[in-house]
Amino acid sequence: MSGAGSGDLWTFSLRVYGDEEVESACLALQDRHGLDVNLILLACWLGRRGVALDPRRLADLERAVAPWRDEVIRPLRGVRRALKARLQGPLPGGPATAEDAGAIRAKVKAMELAAERVEQRILEAVSGAWPPATEPGAPAIRANLALLHDFQGQDRAALEVLVAAAMDRGTP
Repeated sequence: MSGAGSGDLWTFSLRVYGDEEVESACLALQDRHGLDVNLILLACWLGRRGVALDPRRLADLERAVAPWRDEVIRPLRGVRRALKARLQGPLPGGPATAEDAGAIRAKVKAMELAAERVEQRILEAVSGAWPPATEPGAPAIRANLALLHDFQGQDRAALEVLVAAAMDRGTP
């Protein structure tokens, strides 16, 4: 599933999400509004290729990834975040150390990343047969992202960061 030189979703995501501003924007949207970072990245990737999301397609994507996200990714994220909090404060319960929590957190983070990659494979498989139907580029990315969220106020800046990064960093 390639087009417009964008490669696969995972490769695209690594290039785009590697930008500090993109990571911050995605995590803010995730934490403030419960958006799925992988769906955000998919919306950008599809828009770069001229593939438009619509409510039916979005429902198909949600149905495909919700069990994996809810049963695997979110619990791993919760454990990783709990361990991060433990690194910043005293550890209860005996001989556990910050080094213990840090080592476990690194392993959980790697597992979470592997689970995110599985989610992206699911998203790519579901959207793989969707043909381009619009001009690829920034307007298509904005339209796809608008289906995920009504970008108002402070979220508007996040939208523009995502669009710019997808256009600038989205190709090798």
